[in-house]
Amino acid sequence: MYTPLARHKLTGRMTEDISMTDVDPPTELSVPMEVSHSSSGTASHSNVSLPSGGAMSFPENSELTVDSEGYFQWRLNKVSEIKTKEYSSVFRVGKHCWKLLVYPTGNDQHEGNSLSLYVAYVPEDEAKGEAAVSPSLSQSSDWAVCAQIILSVENIERPEICFSKYTQHRFDATEADWGFGAFCPLKTLHEGDANSQGTPLILNDSMFITARIRIIKDETGVLWHNFINYNSKQVTGFVGLANQGATCYMNSLLQSLYFTNAFRQALYLIPTESDVPSESSALALQRIFWRLQFSDVPVSTQELTRAFGWDTIESFIQSDVQEFSRVLMDELERRMKATKAEGTIEKLFTGRVRNVISCLNVPFQSTRTESFYDLQLTIKGMRTLEESFDNYVREEMLQGDNKYHAEGHGLQDARRFVEFEAFPPVLHVHLERYAFDPKVMATVKINDRLEFPLSISLDKYLAPDSPQKGQSQKYVLQGVFVHSGDSHGGHYYVYIHDPRDGEKSKWFRFDDTKVIPASRKEAVEDTFGGVADEDLAPRMGLRSRDKFRRFTNAYMLVYIRESDLENILCPINEEDIPAYIGTSVRAEDEAEKARRLEKQQQLMTIKAHILTDKHLGEHGGYDLFNFNNHNFPMTSSTVSRVRRDDTVLSLKESVAKDMGIEPSRLRFWTFALRRNKTVRLDEPIGAEDENKTLAHYYSRTSSQLPQFCLYAEVDGFEQYTKELFCVLFKFYDPEHGIIKIVGKLYVKPTATLEDVYPQLREMVGLPKNVKLEFFEEVKAMRIDVLSPTKSFAENQLQTGDIVCFQLAHPVLPHEVKLPKVGDYFRDLHTMLFIRLKHLVAVESGTQPDPSDLAEIISARISLNTPFLELTEAVAGKIKAVATHVRLYLIDEIGDLTVLKPPSEKATLEETLSHVSLPSNIATEGLTIACEATMMPVAELDSMKRIRLTLVDEPENIDQAGEECIVYIGVKDTPNSLVSRLPTTFQNALERPIRIIESHNNRVIRDYIEDDSLASIGETSTVYIEGGVDPTELDPPRNHLVISVFSYAAKEPSRAHSRPFRFLLRPSEPWRLTKKRLFTRLGNPPEADKWTFSIVSYGRARVIGDDDILASTTLGPHDQIGIGRPDPSASSTGLKSAPISSGIERSIKIRSSAKN
Repeated sequence: MYTPLARHKLTGRMTEDISMTDVDPPTELSVPMEVSHSSSGTASHSNVSLPSGGAMSFPENSELTVDSEGYFQWRLNKVSEIKTKEYSSVFRVGKHCWKLLVYPTGNDQHEGNSLSLYVAYVPEDEAKGEAAVSPSLSQSSDWAVCAQIILSVENIERPEICFSKYTQHRFDATEADWGFGAFCPLKTLHEGDANSQGTPLILNDSMFITARIRIIKDETGVLWHNFINYNSKQVTGFVGLANQGATCYMNSLLQSLYFTNAFRQALYLIPTESDVPSESSALALQRIFWRLQFSDVPVSTQELTRAFGWDTIESFIQSDVQEFSRVLMDELERRMKATKAEGTIEKLFTGRVRNVISCLNVPFQSTRTESFYDLQLTIKGMRTLEESFDNYVREEMLQGDNKYHAEGHGLQDARRFVEFEAFPPVLHVHLERYAFDPKVMATVKINDRLEFPLSISLDKYLAPDSPQKGQSQKYVLQGVFVHSGDSHGGHYYVYIHDPRDGEKSKWFRFDDTKVIPASRKEAVEDTFGGVADEDLAPRMGLRSRDKFRRFTNAYMLVYIRESDLENILCPINEEDIPAYIGTSVRAEDEAEKARRLEKQQQLMTIKAHILTDKHLGEHGGYDLFNFNNHNFPMTSSTVSRVRRDDTVLSLKESVAKDMGIEPSRLRFWTFALRRNKTVRLDEPIGAEDENKTLAHYYSRTSSQLPQFCLYAEVDGFEQYTKELFCVLFKFYDPEHGIIKIVGKLYVKPTATLEDVYPQLREMVGLPKNVKLEFFEEVKAMRIDVLSPTKSFAENQLQTGDIVCFQLAHPVLPHEVKLPKVGDYFRDLHTMLFIRLKHLVAVESGTQPDPSDLAEIISARISLNTPFLELTEAVAGKIKAVATHVRLYLIDEIGDLTVLKPPSEKATLEETLSHVSLPSNIATEGLTIACEATMMPVAELDSMKRIRLTLVDEPENIDQAGEECIVYIGVKDTPNSLVSRLPTTFQNALERPIRIIESHNNRVIRDYIEDDSLASIGETSTVYIEGGVDPTELDPPRNHLVISVFSYAAKEPSRAHSRPFRFLLRPSEPWRLTKKRLFTRLGNPPEADKWTFSIVSYGRARVIGDDDILASTTLGPHDQIGIGRPDPSASSTGLKSAPISSGIERSIKIRSSAKN
């Protein structure tokens, strides 16, 4: 398949793989002008000889099939007289009609610099009348023609003097024309260049324009497709899966499992009707498979990843498809237990391989049988898949220094080999394309060529006593997983076909959201890897003799046993699927469709806050209203969803009806955001403007105010003229600490504040002759004193300003905290909205998710509040002693930070200054958690907080046990600590007990019985284990307890897994010590592949089988290092991308109770 062109429509450039050229579609292709400058063109098909000359030839590509070929020569006369552009007559190549379009002096940005030349496809019905160049709207939009094109400008007397360019394009309804904006420089056109020895292309104001067109058969239907508005369902009948960031590996595997119909059928047998999709991986996968079968659009996998317990970051970490396959199989096998689907994974995907070591000279044979989900085959040095299978079962002789230690017979010559007990119906073959390269000290990808067949017989690899002996083990290829990239990352996709269709089978490429038809060569031969063949070179912009290594190659293969094809690929109809799956999905889709429709409707509407005198009168903060800042008093309003094209008059009539008044009694005011960031009344909307749309007023304020607000003024506005000021008044009551808007007045600029005393007294209900004080609320933290004897103009007041007033000499029953308006607003500025949540006591050993905690109370408190006073108030709420209450700050992601006051008299503000505050504190306030501790907080603060991990399976050093948080004091010991641990820990810990402190997966020291724990570091990883062998705690004479750790990739610095302590016996050779070590670790089957070293200060010394490790030969810093793969990382070497801490993540599915 030819590599598609990459088009950049914004810049008008196009690049293609064979040569870098400037190629543009014409900006205008309309009805051509009368061809007065053109002579008749001549057209010919490929059976007619092309004109001789220096024009280029089409690139050869054996992958492309030519449908037809021809050329058209157009003599263009009086070139200098052409004003802008000229069209050729219609000509035919094969079954298709075309036209040429030329701009002799260039078009668009190329005008005056280059000749522009284009080819346009002409639909058959238009070609007859030559009415237009572009396809008509009536023509079907699903047509497409693929063509290779060579355009040339030639000298009319010497055709060998020419200028040519090549391009290729998929002509369709969206791009029916293609060509070059900068085809040929005008200087070359008129003066020639070095190649033409100064001979111009235009002679006597005339030139030839030749188009050579080769029509290419589009055998897959997507040749050179740009995939803009591509519909996978319409083209292939299948849909893809959405990529969440770097989940292409998961999408590829899910598509493969979907087309393993027997697996899909078994998955539907898992009862999930009472499950929640985001908590049940089985239900989430059932729903994905249902959507893949019945949806018309790409399917989301977010439900599944949420069920896995993955966060957003994990969706952006690329992982290995084979590693994910193993983890997913384990999870589904667990989920299928005790259901009708139990045993499906083993039945479909699990094979058995037997590892045999047979002694040559004594009657001893060791046999170990293992199960596998996939076969890992070496490709380095192999040419074919069969050679890789042969290498897998190759016999190895154990002789000389590599003799085998046979129990009861000592060291013996032996042979080691592998044979298969059983192959699974569905065989996943993993090609080992990653290996550690000691030259570069890093993992590299092996891009070597490995050929794999469409079918392969595995009969010869079965053990003689295999129960499958005599049954055909012929397998046919169903899927090819492809990885494009290197060891640092890349992209996965998968090719799948139905092998039952034989040679007629259609391959499809499942590439995230796109499903694309593919040829067998693309799916198979092109994914072998290795050095590229010569056919591929032109597509990559290389000369044929240039060779390069393919970095896109097969990574995993899916074979199905031929005799099981009908069972594995059995049809699945909707009646085979539990009805509740489709019912719930359809209902959710309908709800989502309704939500989208509602969202679209919202784009056509405006959310309007209508504020009345009642709403303003209830507001007790800055300005006139507050809808989004929780730190200050919030304002209520009447919210209406109105259409943008509604008029002010229609809204006025609607609001008046709701208020039960005549519309004539109502008038709207707009609000404005002033330069000092305050919100004030701006101007009334008069009757003459009420026919304007709400969008008009919304657009005026939307850039300033987060909400669209209108003040609904009822009555009293008849007196208003533009010469009057509309001033709002707030009254402050210091006895109760309350301020509120009490009304507005229309005043003359020359009137004084004393002039409006009567109206103000009436608003508040004050007695006559009482004196008032006046202040202007200029902005937050600026309250200016006003003179009651000065006019409004002299006090620099205007329409929309807010005047606060209070009694000049109030008689109060007690001393008040905030006697003046300015005091009230200054105190308001210190208020902080607090949400209080309750945590359980730390001694329980658990720390719940703050998002799951119930909110006790929410309130606004002053930052000037003493922290001790806040603690006492919280203690009262949770019925605890204040000295035993600890407060935490909860940030946006749910992390907790202890709040410790810097001094006994510190305020809340001083305490918060020592911690990082959430970014949204200015509007959302803070969320604080409280807990009642079992001891005074002051004493608790002197203790160390550590995370303790229980070792409940000593032999399993790769599995992390249960964890808890504990606080350790200076007098604590392992024995004293046990009584404060959770019950599950206490029940699992038998005496004697040992605590091991480690860092970077290596033991720092251990603590036994009554050892002080005071030196444990808070950042260390700490393990506690019970039932410890007493000889390890008090070793006999000449015995030594040594630390043991694991490391990967022959690098002791890359430690992993849980380290532990181990007893060395005097005079014991390492081969016997190693046997005890294996017993300690549960005799893992892969242990014979491990290496062992003495590691000291990062240097490793290999331990020989006859070496004796003793206290006299080992130093205090020596540890035993086990060289073995890191089970938490990909076994292939394609590891997860590092996160910010630099620690590598492996794929994990965190099973929940419902999962």
